[in-house]
Amino acid sequence: MGKKKKKFDELEVNENYIPENESQKDEPAEKEPDDFPETAKKADKYAVKKSRQKPVVKSRRRKSIRPEGKIPAHFLMLITVALSVLGRLISQSGFFDSFKGNTVYIAYTVMSLVIFVLPAVIYCAARRRTPKKTYLRTFSPEVFPLIFISLALLVSLVALEQYSVAYIFSYRVTQAVPYNASVAGTVLVSALLPAICEETLLRGVLQAEYSRYGGGMTGIFACAVIFAILHFDLPFFFIYFTAGLVLGVVTHVTHSVIPAMLLHFANNLFALFLADSMTFLANERIGGAFLMILLTIACFVFLLIQLQMTERLSRKRAARLAVKQDDGDKDTEESVSAFAEQVTGENSPEIRFFPPEGAFAQRFFRLMFSPFMILAFIVFAVVVR
Repeated sequence: MGKKKKKFDELEVNENYIPENESQKDEPAEKEPDDFPETAKKADKYAVKKSRQKPVVKSRRRKSIRPEGKIPAHFLMLITVALSVLGRLISQSGFFDSFKGNTVYIAYTVMSLVIFVLPAVIYCAARRRTPKKTYLRTFSPEVFPLIFISLALLVSLVALEQYSVAYIFSYRVTQAVPYNASVAGTVLVSALLPAICEETLLRGVLQAEYSRYGGGMTGIFACAVIFAILHFDLPFFFIYFTAGLVLGVVTHVTHSVIPAMLLHFANNLFALFLADSMTFLANERIGGAFLMILLTIACFVFLLIQLQMTERLSRKRAARLAVKQDDGDKDTEESVSAFAEQVTGENSPEIRFFPPEGAFAQRFFRLMFSPFMILAFIVFAVVVR
């Protein structure tokens, strides 16, 4: 140890070596030149001020998807109401009595296409709505059990309401066919054409548009009200409204208007051949309260089964989506993004009845009490008075 210490003491010290800290202390601080640009000083002050601010965290909440474009969905609804009033006046004036043979079927077909299908086609063309952005597309075969249960619910519900109205108010249903038509012609004009044409406009286009704005429940409720208005039948207004609710729920769950067309057609057949019998039983007091209780129990049971099937279908789709997303399936991502452009307003193919932004009540009341909807009710009141 002594030898090493002696060698260390004999080491020559470099006189030119200056410690780093001492060199920094001895150096004078650089002064800003007098001609330092004012813009640079302002930039430095802005940078210091910005660094002191708290970082802005962008919200993950998605922007609400509202109906956009030059032609709002409300105008499509009002045009349809106006054309329906015109068609009603034409039918009551005896215009179709002048047609003979099969020409009367052609005339009724043309009128239905002009009132419902033509405005829907023009609207979709003006708004660039492809079938993928509406409900005008096919459905998965896995929803067939739900369609059958919904059909049983719809028929039992309409039968209960028609029987109750006839029993309480002694109101008799008469199927008005203003021409001597065959059974096939009656089915075509009074059952098949309304099912296809009305559902194309109401559930296929309008419900998709309203659901974009306020969620699935808003679209279902609004189109059910419009469906009841377009029939211009005050005693059966509630019947048409509840039938529209069932058709709207089926359309929203299946993401297709075709099941609603099938249910609507079956309900029209029931109205053609069985509604008059139900009102006859009610007017003659046959069955009485017992039949109403029986139909009420049937409606309640079918409704519970439908809700259970809807919940099961929603969970099944959510689980399937989660599995495919974990596997990194690109096709699934494309289908998810395509579905987001349709009616849910969210990047998910799950069955949702409320908007993801949580503004259901505000959008619902804003839509239902809009001047357009109030005007439609005024037209309905004037026509049925």
